[in-house]
Amino acid sequence: MRPNLRLLIEIAAVVMVVTIGAFLSTGPEDVPVASSSPEDAAPEPAPAVSAGPPAFAPTRSAARATAPDAAGTSERMALLQTDPVLLDRARQHELAPEADERWSEAVDEGRYTAEDVDVAVREAFSTIELEPRYAEDGMIEGLTIRSMQGDHPFARAGLREGDRLERIHGVDLRDPAELPALFARLGPEFEVCARESLGCVTIVLD
Repeated sequence: MRPNLRLLIEIAAVVMVVTIGAFLSTGPEDVPVASSSPEDAAPEPAPAVSAGPPAFAPTRSAARATAPDAAGTSERMALLQTDPVLLDRARQHELAPEADERWSEAVDEGRYTAEDVDVAVREAFSTIELEPRYAEDGMIEGLTIRSMQGDHPFARAGLREGDRLERIHGVDLRDPAELPALFARLGPEFEVCARESLGCVTIVLD
């Protein structure tokens, strides 16, 4: 499988969470299980199992969970078309593939692997959740810190969850095709610039 921007754990963890499909779904489906004896002609269905709706999704009734509800779907579609947060998520979902492709092509052309990246750099970027802000023409507009532990090197440098990283080691976070080479060049100390927080800070890895 070719790496893409959502599988940056190979070089650094960059995660984009897309929940539009879950929001528009009508509910979980029954999962059949094997019959208890060979004589049984048909398997008994197991109870429906759901991982739970996303945080912004409405709670679904049992009837809507077992059969499509045209009116409910229309309501959700109308909400999707008017809610600015959902509209933005949908647009991000549309823009992601082109950026993913630019990342994949750069990895393939440079034959990059995780072994090309410093061990401390791999550890730092695999223990922080960064979300690309996708833009037109396969570009991105930085990486937003979605979650990290309090003792993470980025947190120790003063960065916070919600900060959008705009530059790492002098490289603007705009072109996904530049990221594999960037991560391969990073050492145990590098500069990170963020929009919302402290400007530029020096990251020192353990």
